Amino acid sequence: MANLQHHPLEINPNTGELFLRLRKHRNIVITPPRPSDIHDYIPLLNDPRVHDTLIGPPVPYLIGEFQSLVMTEGILI
Repeated sequence: MANLQHHPLEINPNTGELFLRLRKHRNIVITPPRPSDIHDYIPLLNDPRVHDTLIGPPVPYLIGEFQSLVMTEGILI
């Protein structure tokens, strides 16, 4: 039975993590940030082609900012 409280989010039965599966692209799954993502985020958010289009993140984007974001969302590193 589906959990309507979290709809359209789904719950990974192995980890209990919430995720979103795109309606028209079911193979694309969006998950919350994970501690293992840190080394992928830093170069992207420091790339001028990315940070010039954003309002929020500081430049340079440092590990501490990612850790603060992840901890704010309730995921501890």
